[in-house]
Amino acid sequence: MLFWLGVHKPRWLERLDVPLMVSHRQLSREPNLPRARAPWALDSGAFSEIAAHGRFLTTPVAYAAAVRRYSGEIGNLAWAAPQDWMCEPIILRGGTVGAQRFAGTGLSVAEHQRRTIASVLELRWTAADLPWIPVLQGFALDDYGRHVDAYARAGIDLGAEPLVGLGSVCRRQATSEIDRIVTTLAGMGFRLHGFGVKTSGLGRYGWALPSAAPQPPPAGLRASAWREDLRELPPLRAVVARPGARALHRQPAAHPAGDGRMSGPPLRILSLGAGVQSSCVLLMSIEGELDHLDAAIFSDTGWEPAAVYAHLARLEDAAAMAGGAGPPGKRREPPRRRARPRAPLRLDAAPCPKS
Repeated sequence: MLFWLGVHKPRWLERLDVPLMVSHRQLSREPNLPRARAPWALDSGAFSEIAAHGRFLTTPVAYAAAVRRYSGEIGNLAWAAPQDWMCEPIILRGGTVGAQRFAGTGLSVAEHQRRTIASVLELRWTAADLPWIPVLQGFALDDYGRHVDAYARAGIDLGAEPLVGLGSVCRRQATSEIDRIVTTLAGMGFRLHGFGVKTSGLGRYGWALPSAAPQPPPAGLRASAWREDLRELPPLRAVVARPGARALHRQPAAHPAGDGRMSGPPLRILSLGAGVQSSCVLLMSIEGELDHLDAAIFSDTGWEPAAVYAHLARLEDAAAMAGGAGPPGKRREPPRRRARPRAPLRLDAAPCPKS
């Protein structure tokens, strides 16, 4: 499976070497676009636009022109979603979920499906050279089956498409209902991308999805509220702690007390595996989207591929740029490959003390 990490900071395209998904709503606000380091996918922002207005304010011609700009200036665009129409009841009828208000379209599932196909056809006619993917919409399993038939009548063979988006699953992506929908459509030979599918859903039917991504967060969303004291924290610095470990940390506010204990607030330390999730947490902390980190520690086995060390170097640079200071010493080069030991490594785990 190819997992696309949904992000709301377009600048991450030039920082990360992992597949990203970015929303048109975020990119459209960028006067200067970044160059992508890795393949990325474009979300049309359809959910946010329809939820807020009950219709698209962006015309197909304007959207196609924007995607052409992204493709040319950012590069590495793998595919782009059309201006599809979700089919959840709250989108159709409107209402309020938590703090979010939905305008409602007042239309039927069948009309949303018709408009989704019309968007795919119009965008492919307007900009045939761009990598548009079709998206299946519905709510019940039979809805998706009828949408498959409607695509066929429109001349689009979903079985021949390199990728087919699956929409209207985000809010129920971990349910048995979506499990049944995904496995049924995959059994028809479609190569599906699950919009809004997270790890809880992947654990149920990930084997049937060649591609998946969580929804990119909307603009202004904060994983935790800003605290005033965050602005007074010392800058984040990048350091190499010792052989066998690398650390990205702030100089902690805590200092050894006379009794040998640490004074001040407890430290917040990230276990940095240098994969998608921990790298995302680190960068979100640097950007202020998450609470500050006092340290991020990478346990270095000495056997990591060169690409991992290159990625760590970029994370160190990002931390140094955020704090205005570089590493205090020379960065250690990736270790040379050595012959593997003949005996397997032994891993011992100490039992946790009883509370």
